[in-house]
Amino acid sequence: MLHAIAEEASRKVRLFKPNELSNILWAFAVLRHRPCDATMHDFAALASRQRGRLGAQNVANVLWAFASLRFHPGDEVMSELADVAAGMARDAHLLTPQGLANIMWGFASLPFVPTHTVLEDIAEESCRQIKRFNGQDLANTAWAWAALGAPRPVRLLRALEEEARVKVGRLTPQGLSTLASSFAKLARSIELVHEEQEQGKNSGDGGNGDGGGEDDDGYAYAGDGGEWGRHPPSRRPHARPYVVSLDTLEALAEEAARTLGAFSAQALSTMTWSFAALRFHPGGEFLGRVVEEMCAISRDFNPQNLANVVGALAVFDHTPGERELIAFAKEARRKLRLFNPKDLSTVAWALAVFGVHMHMPDHATRQQQQQQQQQQHMHEQQQHREPTESSTFAVVTEFLIELWERVEDLRIGEDFDETGWRRLRDSLQVWAFESPGTTPPIGAELQQRLAEEGGGGALGGESGRDRTGREATNWVPSALHRSVSCVLESMGVVHVNGGDAGNVDIAVYAPTTSATQGGARGGSGGFGGVVRERNEVDTSLTAAAKQFAVEVDGPGHFTRNEPFRMLGSSALKTRLTRSRGWPRVAHVPFYEWDSLKADADRAEYLRDICMAKD
Repeated sequence: MLHAIAEEASRKVRLFKPNELSNILWAFAVLRHRPCDATMHDFAALASRQRGRLGAQNVANVLWAFASLRFHPGDEVMSELADVAAGMARDAHLLTPQGLANIMWGFASLPFVPTHTVLEDIAEESCRQIKRFNGQDLANTAWAWAALGAPRPVRLLRALEEEARVKVGRLTPQGLSTLASSFAKLARSIELVHEEQEQGKNSGDGGNGDGGGEDDDGYAYAGDGGEWGRHPPSRRPHARPYVVSLDTLEALAEEAARTLGAFSAQALSTMTWSFAALRFHPGGEFLGRVVEEMCAISRDFNPQNLANVVGALAVFDHTPGERELIAFAKEARRKLRLFNPKDLSTVAWALAVFGVHMHMPDHATRQQQQQQQQQQHMHEQQQHREPTESSTFAVVTEFLIELWERVEDLRIGEDFDETGWRRLRDSLQVWAFESPGTTPPIGAELQQRLAEEGGGGALGGESGRDRTGREATNWVPSALHRSVSCVLESMGVVHVNGGDAGNVDIAVYAPTTSATQGGARGGSGGFGGVVRERNEVDTSLTAAAKQFAVEVDGPGHFTRNEPFRMLGSSALKTRLTRSRGWPRVAHVPFYEWDSLKADADRAEYLRDICMAKD
């Protein structure tokens, strides 16, 4: 019937009045029935001709319908409708809060970036009406500005934050997760999990009371990519970071904790991912409940949901219990063939952070376990019984083996990006070091590929690049790093900085004859580590601290909120540093260093951490 209605509408499209055009487009969008392209182009042409008579609500409905139906009417038509909407916002204040939210949602979903003037007018009117926005309007507006990639309207976003804190109790679980993921995209604080994957058709409810599409895989970017996407988020201009306040994140976390049992798999995954992307730790109790909910509704989780939850847990260095890991492994194992390269690299990295490989049996034990499982299954088949699923941790290690076999299958397709290759490489490196009696299930070809794509150097050896994959010669020390190095230099400690030190921030050495007579080479930029006279060396320190690494941990290594917790990526890097031949790794957290003002206090601090035993 809908097809017949669309055909008849196409024949009579020139007879439609502005309100009728708006209503039929809205109806098709609500029913999720997209007429053929020819009919949609006829509707777009009519909207262009009637734009001066559409009215505020009709303009909002038309833009929302085009976006919901995934139909881009062309830049010319979009520019005309955008100018009309901006004029209504600027001159007549005719747009409602829902209309303002839906217009921005339509721009972001298509996507279409209006002129700076249009965006300013809509942002200004949204600021004026922000007290009238309901929870869904707030979520959709935040999502639209995050997805659009236009210059951030800081005043509007601050007002939106304030209003969200007031109305957080009125947000649905989907609204909470949409708002959180929007702030994560606006912040772009760390590279994590599926940072540039899209949410497809959905950002929340919109239009005249109905949804703007169903939940799809991914997060935050509606309409990016695919045959109708125009501007991938990573290439959009002017997307400067916006730092959401901790008060807002605490309010979101508190409400999410209160309603966590009502979250869908998609919303739960999005919420957890967002907190990790923002480096905001919602608390161990919250993460524990997330794990419990994931186990309870694991069959509702698609591969990306599973990958993002365990990836977020790994970011917080929060290792699930054995029971939860077994439940995750069983569900992920069933869906392994559906995992895309990002899912695979994320899960492999997360399991490395959790240290799953340390439970891996050696080759002989594994063969024996497999034979026992085969015999058990044969016996069950003879008895006409359903195969029983193992409840032992062997399920997790078997999943890890199958995960890497899947990586081996996909490697020829070259589908892993630079981050994916680096995560895979780091995962195998720490596995080889911490479980030397086991063999990672990959061939020589993949090992070579990982060495080439994951940062250079053979697996198990030093790399010519630092942890970000940049060449050592391009390394630039931070102010914090320079400060630590200068104090070490004043103490007469022989050290090498950053890029010259390989994969560590500062490499400390005991003085040698050549060092004390000829001077040790300083780090990049010509600072630190020069020792010319033996009596300048703090011998008590260097004798106890023979060749160890110092990691200078700035704010990016920790959660934003206190108490500062080291992120899983930094904890894994410490393990990787040990795997690359450094017997001891000392840490200088920024918050401890900054609390010390006098150089004498800082020198005493460095002496204590350098002489401390692991």
